[in-house]
Amino acid sequence: MSDINRTIIREIRSVAKAVGDDYSLTDDTMLLEEGLLTSLELLQLVIGLEKALSVNIPLESLAAANFASVATISALVEEAQNIE
Repeated sequence: MSDINRTIIREIRSVAKAVGDDYSLTDDTMLLEEGLLTSLELLQLVIGLEKALSVNIPLESLAAANFASVATISALVEEAQNIE
């Protein structure tokens, strides 16, 4: 697991009330489909990721498909890092 993915999982755990410490999050866990993140928690996640990873996630990238799983969020972050 990459450092980016570990950071994403840590940030998800910090904002998502539905994800307890004993909940097994993997790269393929369907975050929105399984109802693990509310819309407010999703915004908090974006803010947390931007701070933790020193990246700016463009507004046009705030689509559900980009936040479906840890893997899709990781791809989004990597793309945002390449833009900067």
